[in-house]
Amino acid sequence: MTDRPWLKFYTADWRADPRLRSCSLAARGLWMEMLCLMHEAEPYGHLLINGRPVGDRQLAALCGAVPDELAAAKAELDAAGVFSLGDGGVVFSRRMVRDKAKSDQGREWGKRGGNPALKPPPPGPALGGPAAGKPPAGGLAAGGLAVGRPAASGPSAGRLAARKSAAEPAGDAPAPRRRATPRVNPSRARGPESRNQTPDPIGSDTPGVSAPGAGAPGARPLDLKTRLYGDCRLWLEQAAGLAEARARAQIGKWLKGGGREQRLIAAFLEAQRCSAADPIPYITRLMQAADDTASAPGPPDRTAPAAPAARRVSRLAHLRNKRRKRDQGIAYLSADEEAELAALEAGAAGAARETGTVPEAADTAPAPQGPDS
Repeated sequence: MTDRPWLKFYTADWRADPRLRSCSLAARGLWMEMLCLMHEAEPYGHLLINGRPVGDRQLAALCGAVPDELAAAKAELDAAGVFSLGDGGVVFSRRMVRDKAKSDQGREWGKRGGNPALKPPPPGPALGGPAAGKPPAGGLAAGGLAVGRPAASGPSAGRLAARKSAAEPAGDAPAPRRRATPRVNPSRARGPESRNQTPDPIGSDTPGVSAPGAGAPGARPLDLKTRLYGDCRLWLEQAAGLAEARARAQIGKWLKGGGREQRLIAAFLEAQRCSAADPIPYITRLMQAADDTASAPGPPDRTAPAAPAARRVSRLAHLRNKRRKRDQGIAYLSADEEAELAALEAGAAGAARETGTVPEAADTAPAPQGPDS
């Protein structure tokens, strides 16, 4: 008999998993049989019996199925990515491995009095009362070693004593105590999805290891690669069931090309926040989307065509003036300039039709009068 007679089972997660829903009814039934066997195995979540992998014939005998039908259903589960393969080709459930790690960490925290990140700070001294370990007013501790400020003397001593007496409570009345600020458990405040949350090994509360862009004045500079190959790698090993070498190789593959450390950390945080069932393709899609956004062209600069348009207007006015002078017999207009003038006038007329404005007249000066007119 196993020491785990029952299994924590979330029906909504079972019915909402798209990979599992894409399999046939027979394949889903086989997966349930495999989950029951992996629940009783050691290490937890692996398809082992007495520490040895379970073959297809042995699994068919345990499930009461025909070996050929079982092989087809298992191949269907493998093609859909329902289970993963560990060292030696051992089948294991990623969800069960994550839940076991979370349970072990919670049990360890329980032995120490709770989650260290949620434990309240030790009570401080009463407001207005004497602080523990506070040196005397003269600034000397026992033994005559100076550890504080020297006592004030002269006219300033009277003013200091007056301020101190005004701040202290009169008589033997106890000093008021500060009211403890209620602390909120983040795991309960996040809602129902918090049950899928794995322990946060990325270390967002570690000094110098915060979310991208965050930081306090005076904190040591953020080493992005150290964080990626440290906390992020550990989380990836737990979430995807990878060995250390494969997790490092996957992170190096994501960083290929350079300058992607901050985007990769943001992708890790997003994958951990939504508890991605298979974090590797999820992070890969996030990185591809971030690369597409970074390489996309910016909005068009609508102020750039202003200078060429102004030059075209100036050139059109110049050629029209030159044509008027040619008609008056005081200037020369070449064939190339006549062709350029015709093209500029056609463009101005088209722009006027599009905007609904009246095009400027070709010649505003009157034609020269001949002697016989």
